[in-house]
Amino acid sequence: MEREVFLDEQNWGEYHCWYAIEFLDPHGLDTPDIARALWRYPALYGPWRERSSYPGPTTEEFDLSLYGLITIDGYEPTGCYTLDMMEMYPTISLEIPLRMLQRVVPVNVQFDNHGLLDVRLNPWMPVFDTFFINIAEYIFRQFPFYLAIICAAPEGLGYSNDGERTFAEMNVEEGGLLLSQQLWELLHPTVDAVLMPSGLRWIPRKE
Repeated sequence: MEREVFLDEQNWGEYHCWYAIEFLDPHGLDTPDIARALWRYPALYGPWRERSSYPGPTTEEFDLSLYGLITIDGYEPTGCYTLDMMEMYPTISLEIPLRMLQRVVPVNVQFDNHGLLDVRLNPWMPVFDTFFINIAEYIFRQFPFYLAIICAAPEGLGYSNDGERTFAEMNVEEGGLLLSQQLWELLHPTVDAVLMPSGLRWIPRKE
């Protein structure tokens, strides 16, 4: 990717999960180690602590938000970042900003009734889902987590602290979720799911 494109603030925008995988665990996550593992994934290149460092030497510190490139098979490399939200929630995410996403796929930004990108209008989404599922499998084998969300949080997700809704009250109907065996047994969902080799259960996105 050209340096001027990578540095262009308009291509990054605000930190919203336009397309992302978010890892959650109510018992906490070792986010520096997970971030380090993420950036070792073959399809990711980087990271840099500052966008201005691109394409120079990468950082060896993994305790902050970091920038890099992601290459999904069949598509040009595009900008991405990892975001550590542990000060607020027990989460870490890998995200592709909307403007970066629009450089590689035709994004239709009409949202469904739940505020998510509508898969019926974005036929590239299953390919990206598969890519993020593979990343989840890779991370889960090293750092078992409770839940991973692809794209955005479903209605009903909460955290088991400060009186907020708990994982037991999650609404999993819209899919886009990877559940650990512990969470699957807690929720006893009636939706269809795919058992992955790692033991995660993938609930496909509802169309």
